[in-house]
Formats: sequence, C-alpha cells, structure tokens
Amino acid sequence: MSLWKTERGALVLLLGVSALLLLLGLGSRDLWGPETRWANIALQMLQSGDYFDPYLKGTPYYDKPLPSYWLITGFASLMGGLGPWSLRLSSVIAAWLSIWLVYLIGERLFRKGTGLIAGWMLATTFYFLFWARVATADVLTVCGVLAAVWWYWRGPEDTRLGRYTMFFLLLAATSLFKGLIGVVLPGLVLLPHLLSQQRYKRHLNLRLLLAMLIAAAFYAIPFVLSQRYGAPSYGESGLALVFRENVVRFFDPFDHMGPIYTYLIYLPVYTLPWAPCWLLGLWLAVRHWRHTPPNVRWLVWGLGLLFAFFTASGSRRSYYVLPLVPFAQLLAAWWLSERLKKKTGELAALAKRLRHQRRSALAGAGGDLPLDYRQRRRDPLRRGCASPSREKRTMGPMANGAGGGRQQAAHVPAKPRQALLLRQRNPGLPPPGRQRRVHGLAGKDQRPKVRSATHDYHRAVFQGRPDAAGVSGRGSSSGHYAIG
Repeated sequence: MSLWKTERGALVLLLGVSALLLLLGLGSRDLWGPETRWANIALQMLQSGDYFDPYLKGTPYYDKPLPSYWLITGFASLMGGLGPWSLRLSSVIAAWLSIWLVYLIGERLFRKGTGLIAGWMLATTFYFLFWARVATADVLTVCGVLAAVWWYWRGPEDTRLGRYTMFFLLLAATSLFKGLIGVVLPGLVLLPHLLSQQRYKRHLNLRLLLAMLIAAAFYAIPFVLSQRYGAPSYGESGLALVFRENVVRFFDPFDHMGPIYTYLIYLPVYTLPWAPCWLLGLWLAVRHWRHTPPNVRWLVWGLGLLFAFFTASGSRRSYYVLPLVPFAQLLAAWWLSERLKKKTGELAALAKRLRHQRRSALAGAGGDLPLDYRQRRRDPLRRGCASPSREKRTMGPMANGAGGGRQQAAHVPAKPRQALLLRQRNPGLPPPGRQRRVHGLAGKDQRPKVRSATHDYHRAVFQGRPDAAGVSGRGSSSGHYAIG
C-alpha cells in the first residue's frame, strides 16, 4: 500500500505542507510591530552577556518571563547572529507543533479523520499563519495550552505521579512564556470534563499536591537565577511584574482597553476562512444538545469558558483571542466530518434505492423475459449466465456418428437453468462433471473434443431425439424441447 494512502502518510503530508507554509519567505519581511521589542531585548542580552536582566532601549523591562527571550538568543547563537529567522523560528516551531497537537486531539476525541481535518483547517487559517511568523510569545502560549490538553486526554482517569508531574510541568513551561495565563487557560478548558460525573474527586490525592510542588519549583528557576546572578542595580522584580501583568491587568487594566464586544468580532475574523464551519457546528451542538456526543459538549463548554474569560478581562486586544482558534477549528472539523458522514450515507441510500427500482422494473417485465433472465439475478446458481440478447445460440454443423449428413442449427434454450430442471426430473441423468471423449465432431481441426454427458443430452434433445438421451419427452419441429 502506498504511504500517502495511509494515516501516517496523510499526517506526513499535513506536517510537510504546514512546514512549507510557515517557513516560505520567513526572512523576507522586515521586523514588524511587537517584534522590535523582542529583538531589542534579545540584542541587549547578546551584547552585554547578561541573560538575567532584560532591558528595552537601556531601561529595565521585565514585562515577560525570561525563557521567551532565551529562545531567541539561543537560535541567534546557533544561526550565527540575530536576524529575522532567529527571531521568528521559535514561533514557527510552536505553530508547527500546534498543528500536530490539534491533529492528535481530534483523532483521540472524535471520529476518525476529524483530527486531520482540524489540522488542515488550522494550517490554512490566515491569522494563525500570520502570527506564527511573528516574533512574539502568543503562539508559544497556544502550543503550551494544546500540549497540556493533549496530555490530559491521553489518560484522564490516570492518577500516577508521573502523569501529574508531566501535566503541571507543561503548565509551568507555558506560564514561563507569557505569564500565568498558561495555567488559567488549560484549567478553564478542562474544567467541564473534571466537573462532569465528579471526576475531580478521583484526582484529589497527595500525588497531585506533590506534582504541583515540583512544577512550582521548576517555574521559579528563572526568577531565582535572575535574583541570584542579575545585576544588583536592576530594580525590577520578576515575580512582582508577573503579578502586575496577569492579575492587576485583568481586574484593573492600565492599557489595551478595548470594547466588551471585541472578541465577538475578532474570533470569527481570526478563524477565517473556516469561521462558518465552527459557527454551524456550535449551532448544531446547542440545538441537539441532548444528542450531542459528550466530547463535543466538553469542547463547546471549554470554548465558551475561554471566551467568557477573555471578555471579562478589562484588557482586550485582537490577538489575545489566538488561544481560542485551535478549539474553534476542532469544532468546525467535527461539524464537517458529520456532514461528510451524512452525505456518504445519503449517497449509499440513493444507490440502494436505484438498485431496488431496477430490480422492481425487471420483475414487472418478467412475463416478457425468458425464464433464464427472470431467475438469474436471484439464483446463485445462475452466475455467469447469458443475457436475453444472447439467448439464441446455434450449434454448428455436426457430423453424425458415421460422418454422414448435416443438420440445420436449432434454437438453444439457456442451458444452466433448464439443465438443472431436467436433472431434477430425471435423476438418472449423468452429472455434468462426468465427462467422456466424443469423436466425430466436425470442427476446424477435426480433433477429438471433450464433452460432458449433459452436453450430449442437450444435443440429443435439440435434435428432436429425447429418447436417445434416456429421457422421456418429445421434440418439436423447431428443435425446442418442452419442459413441464
């Protein structure tokens, strides 16, 4: 089987095309908007050798945690300098992994093929591709949220320490890119599933607490390093700015204040060209809520909680809606897969109706058709039988046993069905499998032919000599043998 016709081949094609879309022309565009801030801070770190105290144009600027800057400086060291590629490559890799994670989540939770559809939808979403090629921490946050959700769904009932630890480490790493939103967003998405059937009670144990402590220690590492090895004169406190940027900004925003309906506009815009699909999927799921699959209901609840959280925040910007885009595309993929299933079922039903109508038409015209054609479709013994257009057969000139005169060709009824009836009425007739050599048949080369005893019987009947075949009957002048 060809690789491209398998599930693995389809995934390879998706990831290959996604990489091409993300990397093509990555360094051809100049720095834009917020990229200049990341570039300036990373350049200050590379020039000064101080990777624990971020500066923006010579001023302390601890607006984001350090790892988002460390990724850029790391790629700059590997690629020989700071440039568009080294600035944007971390976001590109995060976007590529996000497409893969959407595929994995969709294949695990929904019908086979849904994850592949969701992956293609996300890979061809304009604004996702745009921000994936921009040097910011937003797509890194999207990737971290999807990774945490995927890890949870791999074993939602698993209570081992290792699974807890990995889950909270993913949350801590996501929070180190942009802030505590990396913990809040996965928690909101997974909250409906934990509350349903009181699943959260299964996870209330000491192993969960221990895993949280391990993840908290991991989260504190960059701040401890900054405090320990940073410049004494650096006045900004990393943890204090985390509280200011995440908690204070949510309840008492000091910038980026948009209208409350901001995300009602930008969520459909940021999911183009697939916005109609997830809107129809949302309408279908809500309309038939009782019959909606549980995983789809979870997805609708999670998407709704994310939307409510961002709307409730006092600080609103258009690209803050990016973490909702993959979940909206999962809902769109579910709706599209349901439509494809329904259409496939309708086509199969239509084909079945057409076959039934054809059979009914043939049955209605059965009085005008030969016995053979009326019986061949419902008789498994009639496979390979001739059609009515081939009912008339002729037997060529046949020499008699003494090599004497000829006999004119006669109309030959369809043999298989009538032979079966004749054998039923005459048990003494030799079976078709018993063969013997018959000499004297006139042909092209006059060589002996192998014929069955049933063939000899038919020849005797068609020549008007039923007694010669050992069967009582009479032949008509036209060569037909009357049956029944």
